[in-house]
Amino acid sequence: MDILSFNQSWMSWNFILAVISVFLILASYLIRQPYIKIPLLIIWLLFVPNSIYILTDIIHFQSQWDVIPSNLEVWLVVQYAFFLPWGIITHIANLYYFELLLEQTKFIKKRARPIVILILQFLIALGLIMGRNQRTNSWHVITQPWKVIRDVFEVIMRVDLFIYILISWIFLVGIYVIYKKSRTNSTALIIKKTH
Repeated sequence: MDILSFNQSWMSWNFILAVISVFLILASYLIRQPYIKIPLLIIWLLFVPNSIYILTDIIHFQSQWDVIPSNLEVWLVVQYAFFLPWGIITHIANLYYFELLLEQTKFIKKRARPIVILILQFLIALGLIMGRNQRTNSWHVITQPWKVIRDVFEVIMRVDLFIYILISWIFLVGIYVIYKKSRTNSTALIIKKTH
């Protein structure tokens, strides 16, 4: 199988997993019944690291670049250039709907919401590193729960992996801050134009 076809298969799969997370949080936001909303949120929490995980797939680019025929190099760049931004797009979509969901809840006060977002970002970073380094998948919580528990302890106890979690967390918080700043600036600009 040539590299571009191979990429198309795993990129499609990772894209589907990222989009599933957005659909789950959107459904959680739209559905009012707590007996449906809470299970959806739990499943979403397992899938949400798949959105930003897309960015880690850049690690394949260099090895593929070294072996792809020169007449296909531009198509390899196009594949990655089209695919990688979806990691940030789906991650921001997840944050957007999660924020809306937090606004719906009465038991989480407004000033506590940023702390909840920071905790969420840490859990996403944990899932990201577990997925990339331990090859832990969302469905392993059901199919291999002991592997998941072992992997959580391993990534937290290993200094190198915990540092990766912290770096990923800082990166995710940075994306969130930029996203929040741009939303605030856009809203201010819209308000200014209407007055």
